[in-house]
Amino acid sequence: MRNNFENKLEELNSNLVSMGEMVNQSLSYALEALNSKDTSHIDFVLQQEPEINQFCSEIESEALLLLLKEQPLARDFRFVSAAIRMNTDMERIGDQAEDIAVLVKQMLDFGYKQRSLGSLTKMSEITQTMVSNAVRAFVEGDSELAYEAAQMDDEVDALFIKVREEVINDIRTETIDANLAIDLLMISKYLERSADHAQNIAEAVVYSITGAVEKFD
Repeated sequence: MRNNFENKLEELNSNLVSMGEMVNQSLSYALEALNSKDTSHIDFVLQQEPEINQFCSEIESEALLLLLKEQPLARDFRFVSAAIRMNTDMERIGDQAEDIAVLVKQMLDFGYKQRSLGSLTKMSEITQTMVSNAVRAFVEGDSELAYEAAQMDDEVDALFIKVREEVINDIRTETIDANLAIDLLMISKYLERSADHAQNIAEAVVYSITGAVEKFD
């Protein structure tokens, strides 16, 4: 009986790792589309989003069944509970990646040309690193890496404000189309939300390992 339970825990762990890889890839492709104007990257993100949603539902059902049928104790309970939280936040990051991809497609349809993205470039890099490290912290059971990932949220928030200031200045000096300005602001907002979800994942990782309920805000 215990061996069967351990196998189910391992399967849940493996599925969460796969989920993390999927959403990380989607976010990366969406942002690469913004930089390269490669529509195949957009297509990939849009095609993968329904798969992420379906996988999220499967993982949630799997985790809930473990809680209800096996009634795990202590560390195993923490792991399954954290898995449910992480799964939801991973799916939300997939949603943000889709939102970015849709906006980039819209920008390209309206003739978007390569331009300097200012602080948005740095913001996208840090957000991707934050998401990647939060997922890696779970895979490796590394609470220190989870802390490091969570602390990057402050930098993302600061860059969000900077992007907003840069776009407003571009509008004032008439160096950017108003519609493009709105799209860039929305992309920065989606990145900021992705970082928030990565922070939630990091909190869940720490809880699953140490049992401590951390709030990194």
